[in-house]
Amino acid sequence: MNVKRDYYEILGVEPNASPQEIKRAYRRLARQHHPDVNPNDAEAEDRFKEATEAYEVLSDPERRSQYDFYGHAGGPAISDFGFGGFSDIFDAFFGPFEGRRRPRAEDLRGADLRLDLEITLEEAASGVGKTARVNRLVTCGDCDGKGSRAGADPVVCPACRGNGSVRRTSGVFGMQFTSVSTCEQCRGAGSVISDPCPSCQGKGRARK
Repeated sequence: MNVKRDYYEILGVEPNASPQEIKRAYRRLARQHHPDVNPNDAEAEDRFKEATEAYEVLSDPERRSQYDFYGHAGGPAISDFGFGGFSDIFDAFFGPFEGRRRPRAEDLRGADLRLDLEITLEEAASGVGKTARVNRLVTCGDCDGKGSRAGADPVVCPACRGNGSVRRTSGVFGMQFTSVSTCEQCRGAGSVISDPCPSCQGKGRARK
């Protein structure tokens, strides 16, 4: 059985700590253990979640009073802390952490295909198979999927200078953090199309 630690112990404050002391303690722990500061460190991530959960309860007078009386068995107000709240609390407290990973366009799910067909009542009752033609995206034959007009070469992306990634430095409470993210202009390719193919408008794929 996994026993939860005392919230005051997690933040390193006394049970009679003032709201200001609780706030200062959380700020210190959040800066120290934030996942963006400690990438691929599962223990630091767990400590960040633990500190955020403790602060979320102890910073609310009503929930703190309930926790002081009942402990972790204090009902829904204490136990229903969702994972999705961690980032929201940190952003509200510190502001958005620059460099947080954004989903890349190629990671996003494409749109569903919908096709309306008419069938008879008998076909609906007994079941029926239908053959339909649909247009799909295929490699553009005019540019071989490159997206550039024939004879035109891509140019180095001006945003990332051909690296495919962008490095950003930001400051939080006197601490400097450097993050690297995929270049949004070239989507990691390191180059951009200067003269788009007229057949596919530079996309490299066309409907067929």
